[in-house]
Amino acid sequence: MEIIELETPDEYKEAKKLAKDLADVIHIAFGFRMPPIISNYQVYQRMKNPDYIIYYCTDNSTIVGVAFISPENLIEHLSVIPWQQGKGIGKALLQTIILQSAVRLGNSLTLIVKKRNEAAINLYRSHGFIVTGDKGPSAMIMEKKL
Repeated sequence: MEIIELETPDEYKEAKKLAKDLADVIHIAFGFRMPPIISNYQVYQRMKNPDYIIYYCTDNSTIVGVAFISPENLIEHLSVIPWQQGKGIGKALLQTIILQSAVRLGNSLTLIVKKRNEAAINLYRSHGFIVTGDKGPSAMIMEKKL
């Protein structure tokens, strides 16, 4: 398992393929919802934005997890494909985000998580995130001071 900070390829075709691969991980993790959680084009736009930080995790050269951090220090996506969950990939991505964010971003990280996603909530709590509010009836806001 390797955690990699994304460097957008200069070659457009290669960048589009990487955007599709990253979006596919999110789509798989969220069960192929329609409309999709995020489109390939939206991933590509984030890849081209120097204010976004994107990490991905590979296992035998296959992308198995992704994390996007917005310019507002919001963890937009932290997704691991289902058959790789429980292997420490989400934990490794989150630890990388926390370590790098303390140096690069600001004084806190925020995320929104579904209230029924107990595994994710437990992961975030174990890394110092606390609930700071609700985001409708099915989601909550969590924050970690850095």
